[in-house]
Amino acid sequence: PRLDRPAATAVLVEQESRLPGYWSSAEMTCVMEDALRLQQISMSLFENATDNGDDLRGSLEQHHPALEAAALHAAFEQMREAVRRGRPLPGREELLLGVARSLMKREFAEAPQVAAAVASVLARGG
Repeated sequence: PRLDRPAATAVLVEQESRLPGYWSSAEMTCVMEDALRLQQISMSLFENATDNGDDLRGSLEQHHPALEAAALHAAFEQMREAVRRGRPLPGREELLLGVARSLMKREFAEAPQVAAAVASVLARGG
């Protein structure tokens, strides 16, 4: 359910980039503004982490809202890329792996690896 909106936004953004103003409404404008907000929050999270020498493994509680926005933005970007290339939207596991790669800066081959990595971060008091 949380991925429905980023998926729809990915389609709308790509459609708008191909035919600007062709199919626009107040609701679409709101959806596009939401996507930009997620992008800004995501960028600020990573900029702050870089400025502080942090790799986002600090307090998850502290970063939770921004991490959630960053994860949704990373999923949106994967979906947007699929739309741009004329491919089907990625499935949940593919999105999970891509978001984990994006946020954790590591390669993952399957969902259980992501779960183990997150459990490890939480066990360290993240």
